[in-house]
Amino acid sequence: MKPQNVTTENTKKKSHKYSKNMNSVVRAYPNEFPLKEVTERIISCAMEVHSTLGPGLLESVYEEALAHEFSLRGIIYEKQKEQSAV
Repeated sequence: MKPQNVTTENTKKKSHKYSKNMNSVVRAYPNEFPLKEVTERIISCAMEVHSTLGPGLLESVYEEALAHEFSLRGIIYEKQKEQSAV
């Protein structure tokens, strides 16, 4: 999916501020974030899908788009995998 440039100056500042704060937390506690890299890749895919499609669509549309984005980026996934409740 091709990204659309819909970010405003305000959101750039907010996301940069959050990113800076989170990075300092990760540096301070590196062992508490063992899945940092894969988490960032997944969130990046979700943000790409949402910025491309925008809000207001059915969940199933986003699910298909996210699966497609995962495939494009080589992320292995399973759709709607059942999990046991603990």
